[in-house]
Amino acid sequence: MISAPNADKERFTTPCTCIAQEVSKTLTAKEAEKFVVEGENPVSLTFKVESAGYQCLQEKAAPKDSGFTAVTPQ
Repeated sequence: MISAPNADKERFTTPCTCIAQEVSKTLTAKEAEKFVVEGENPVSLTFKVESAGYQCLQEKAAPKDSGFTAVTPQ
């Protein structure tokens, strides 16, 4: 079954907006220029995006317990 395009848009809007807002708080002009004008991806920018992604995605509730019990070897 193929999902509706709007469903994907809604699913990604909140986390993507959160990541963009977090990165924009500390983005330097030099990083922005390297990325936009020079087409480079500074390591510092990569770290900022990964950190923001982690922070924004941690806001989601943890998945519910599956109900399965782990088997411990004896």
